[in-house]
Amino acid sequence: MRALRVKFRQFHIPILALLAAVVADFLHLTYNLKTIIFFLDTQAGFQQKCLLFSNSFIFLLSSEQTFRQRFFSSD
Repeated sequence: MRALRVKFRQFHIPILALLAAVVADFLHLTYNLKTIIFFLDTQAGFQQKCLLFSNSFIFLLSSEQTFRQRFFSSD
């Protein structure tokens, strides 16, 4: 049963995140960002794999903390 959960996380979460990003892009949501895709690693959680596509620019974030500071800070 645990192996089944690991496979679900490993394959379905990135696919669902991609689908959600495509829907957000289609509806022109999420501030100035067109698409947000999270690739989650089942071994270490959120690693250095957060890719943000904004128009034609690609930003590679180093950690979840950087992401939270950049987009969820209350300035």
